[in-house]
Amino acid sequence: MIKQTVYMMMLAACAIGWVAGQSSRCHADDLATCLHRAAKETVVYCKANDIGSLGVLKFLVVKDGRSFSDSVGTINTLLARRFEVALVMANDPVDPITLIDDASATASTIDGADHMSAGGRTKLLAADYPTMWGNQSVRPDALVTGIAEVSSDLRRLTLSLLIFAKNSDDLESIGSDHVAAVTTNLISELGESFSTRGAFDGGKVVTNNANVPPDDLPTDVDPNDADSASATALASATSIRKNDSSTHPALDPSSPVRMQILYDSVPVAIDVRDGLAMIPEPNAGQRVEINFTKDTTSKRYKVALKVNGQNTLNKQQLPDAECRKWILVQPSETTTIRGFQVSDTEIERFRVLSRVESGQREIDYGSDVGTISITVFAEGKAPTLELDEDAREADLVESSTLPEQPSSSFGALKAKLLADANRGLVVDGDRMASAVRTLSFHADPTPIMSATVVYYKP
Repeated sequence: MIKQTVYMMMLAACAIGWVAGQSSRCHADDLATCLHRAAKETVVYCKANDIGSLGVLKFLVVKDGRSFSDSVGTINTLLARRFEVALVMANDPVDPITLIDDASATASTIDGADHMSAGGRTKLLAADYPTMWGNQSVRPDALVTGIAEVSSDLRRLTLSLLIFAKNSDDLESIGSDHVAAVTTNLISELGESFSTRGAFDGGKVVTNNANVPPDDLPTDVDPNDADSASATALASATSIRKNDSSTHPALDPSSPVRMQILYDSVPVAIDVRDGLAMIPEPNAGQRVEINFTKDTTSKRYKVALKVNGQNTLNKQQLPDAECRKWILVQPSETTTIRGFQVSDTEIERFRVLSRVESGQREIDYGSDVGTISITVFAEGKAPTLELDEDAREADLVESSTLPEQPSSSFGALKAKLLADANRGLVVDGDRMASAVRTLSFHADPTPIMSATVVYYKP
């Protein structure tokens, strides 16, 4: 009942064209800025309601007017992780709220956990969770989560925060809704596929899909401009969603990087249905391998390859732009990835599962199972440092990166995050695809292609 009530309230707000007293057509900020602002509202709410410890649960996403989903793409988990960083930045330095580290990881182990039911919320609040600092565990005073609604044209993401506390049975909203613009990176996190390959011709967008209205296509596009690139990626994703399977990067032979999935060394045919690339899931014990082949140009690419939402290098669960990546240099070179590269010499074989809805709970707080995704970045210029404090904090939120080991105190945690942000130009090495060795080069942070393949039971 609460689930339906919250959803209907959100739809009603959109239907009358107003969100938190403002027109739904208001200016859309970038996602990191929205999360940073929402985190400040959350800290104020917690202080006013004597909430001393807080965790963040995996967000739910509404897309195409359908019901809530906990597995639209990697965005469900990444929104929660980004919001954790935003809370660190917004926290009170004098009397900080104790923040839980990756509450979803703990929630995924709790039978019957479900923040959309009263009983499920009780179980979530009764568990012990690790904290971000102090090397301790706490039972939270409250847990916060969110709903992200994607507009039908993929251009806007409306964020609504929800919280429940141990002294209340209710799932309450926090602050105002926040409208974020969907960038190229977010398109891939939403499980959408696109390619900007061949999109630029004398500054104009070229498309093979007559179904996309001319007004929806950007003009005078600069391929080096992030906003123009996002508009082009949106046009490509829209074309693919309208069932133009020939332009899906998983099938298009002109894609900058082509992906092939093999079971026991035999290629598996990819079927595109309603813009979604699908393959039958492997049988138990079948060996899964992934080939990707570079185009014939001399351009160098970085490739973030994820299985079940985890990066194939070091099993990172970060935004694609922040992940370590495979590097493709030679024209037409093909690389075979046989598992997660957990060290320079050690591979953990893929164990790929299709998504199975749990009979114990409505919400799956665990990994984004049942997907293989590839995101391609072209070589670009070295990044420049941004000195504005708000901009630096927003960049930290975007990266969604917290230290692997808990810090000794809140002050030490925030100082480390800011120090890492100030490193700016110092980047971890990436991996050569032809051999597992480190090579550094700067990639443009805006991807030129993304393709997601999901499993189904035949």
